[in-house]
Amino acid sequence: FFFSSRRRHTRLQGDWSSDVCSSDLSGKLVGDYMALSNLDSYDSIRLYEAWLQQQFLGDKISLRLGQLAADEEFALTDFGAVFRHSSTGWPTHISGGAPNPVYPYAVPGVRLEVKPIANSFIRFGAYDGDPDPGDANGKPLNSNGIRYNLGEGAFLIAETGYTWGGDPKGGILKGTAKIGRAHV
Repeated sequence: FFFSSRRRHTRLQGDWSSDVCSSDLSGKLVGDYMALSNLDSYDSIRLYEAWLQQQFLGDKISLRLGQLAADEEFALTDFGAVFRHSSTGWPTHISGGAPNPVYPYAVPGVRLEVKPIANSFIRFGAYDGDPDPGDANGKPLNSNGIRYNLGEGAFLIAETGYTWGGDPKGGILKGTAKIGRAHV
């Protein structure tokens, strides 16, 4: 579900994964550090993202809050979504093996985006620090996406960038240069 008016946007997105695409191929069959598939998730119905966004100053400032996933806006490649494997998805050097607010874990958070000049942006995000705390046996406690545990710190991320091109007739290909920093 997505609703948008002139300067307000709302999104509500769920996720259902069956055992076909959520059988933990990496953990059970491959044993690699990065997930084998970007589709790997829980075998359940879960809330993914639910947020409100407000634009200010002629769309130069945007504030988004709610249940967010950092990989929807940060550390992305423009063409990475065409691949199913995870090497073009969320960078392993950011997660460092710790759970981050990325698919399938959306968490309470806030994102501020400022567009100071044409084709440039500065983004900052603050998210719940542990999207899926496990129990004493390591079993996930948030398989439905609606359990909130805000007492374990924060995941902070900032990114700035510049975009260009997008005119194939003029011979200029679309591109983006970004630099950022994350704190787990």
